[in-house]
This record gives sequence, structure tokens and C-alpha cells, in this order.
Amino acid sequence: QDQKIKADNAYSNGNYQQAIIIYESLLKKHKNAELYYNLGNSYYRCDNYTKAVIAYERAQMLNPGNRDIDHNLKIVRSKTIDNIIPKEELFFVVWYYGIINVLSADQWAKTALASLIFSLILFLIYLFVENINIRRFSFWGSVMLMAVVVLGNIFAWKLKRYALDDKRAVVTDGEVTVRKSPTTQNSDTYTIHEGTSVKILDDTFKGWLQIELADGREGWISDKTVETL
Repeated sequence: QDQKIKADNAYSNGNYQQAIIIYESLLKKHKNAELYYNLGNSYYRCDNYTKAVIAYERAQMLNPGNRDIDHNLKIVRSKTIDNIIPKEELFFVVWYYGIINVLSADQWAKTALASLIFSLILFLIYLFVENINIRRFSFWGSVMLMAVVVLGNIFAWKLKRYALDDKRAVVTDGEVTVRKSPTTQNSDTYTIHEGTSVKILDDTFKGWLQIELADGREGWISDKTVETL
């Protein structure tokens, strides 16, 4: 805890390099979303946008749906060379994920727990109070809160699964050639640059990774050109 305070003070005083050293030493002992978030902020202040993206991505994996992390990740991505526009989703998919991302995974879980407690209280009121209006209100209130319990747990699980199941990486080389197949003999397709986030589709081919960009483009790159998350 003392080291965390020391790192936070270093950051507050503008000693970003010192803060980076301390945050990274702490993260070797314990993976923590807040530490990764603070590390990303420190790298951002040092204009090291690639390292900032990596830190924010790792923070996002540990605390999916966190608005501060998502906001800072969008800002730092705008500083990288590749301006990749995410592929368009169907309106109901956008609506669905818009609802899920209203809260973080931890917040959805806490909401579900609180709703469960209040639902049980209302159900007890329904059982033991004789007033018909209060009984009606308690019953339907309990039912609605139980629905929140179910949805809250589903949304928390979805966010956690999204963050943990997707294999991701960040390009660390200045410029990377994306190829149609895992070989240097075929024709190139396009290039991506340092700081770009990619989704790993296949990592079983030695020395190569099949990747997908946010806009849906796919291809193969050397596994030496990225840092996996």
C-alpha cells in the first residue's frame, strides 16, 4: 500500500517515469485494474501511446465496462496512426451492448446482489402484511427486482466473458505488414502501425498470428510484432 501511495504521489507531482517503475513493480506481484489504469495514465503523460494502450487494455480485461478505462482507451487510440472505424453492427446488437455497458461487470454484480436483498424484503412484506395494496406493491416489486437480479448476473457474466475469452494483442513494431497467409512468400494485403489493437483468431501456427481488426479485416502477422494481453 505504501508503494501504491508513493506511485500516486509521483504521478501527482509529474514524476511519471518514477510512477511507471513503481506501478510496474506492483503489477508483477498483483494484477489489478486500478494499477493498470494508473500505469496507462503515466505512459500517456510520457507520450508513450503504445504502452498506454496495452495498460488500458489490460485494465479493461480486469474491469470490463468501466467508463473511465473505456474513455481513456478511446482517447489514446485517437493518438495512434491507424484510425480504424469499427464495423457497423445491427441496431439491436448496438442497443444490447449499449445497455450492458451502462455499468461495469462489478457494478452489475453489486446491483444484482442489492436487488436480491430488496426483493427478499418485499417478498417477506407480501407474506406478512395484510393490507391488499401493500401486498400487491410488494409482490410485483419483488418480481421486478428478481428480474434485475437475473439480468444483472447475465450482464456481469457477459462482460467478464467478453474480456477474458477474446485473445487480444497490441502492435509494438512501427509498421507491420498484414499478409493473406502465414508466409512471407505471398503478396501483402495492408499495413498496420504501432499502438493498434487486434483480436487474435489463431495462434497455433508457429511464428504467426491470425488477427482481426475492429473494422473486420483479417490477415496474418508475425508474433514478434505484437505484445499479447
